[in-house]
Amino acid sequence: MSQSARATPRFDITVHTDRGWWIIDIPDHGLRVRASVLADVVPVSLRALESALGHPPPSSALEIHIVRFSGGALLRRRWRSSR
Repeated sequence: MSQSARATPRFDITVHTDRGWWIIDIPDHGLRVRASVLADVVPVSLRALESALGHPPPSSALEIHIVRFSGGALLRRRWRSSR
């Protein structure tokens, strides 16, 4: 592993919908927050991590997994990495 790869932590984030909200789980830090629209997932995640860490994380450190369900069945899972 290169030194630059070790220098930037990765934050695994899982996002799903519930009652009209996008629920954002950041399990490594015990965080669960919500966003009203999908476009707000990244900024809300960054603010939650900044609050928990005491400093802003780089947006490139986010690995976002979007999971959607319908009637208990998994419809789609996308991987989205912010850069």
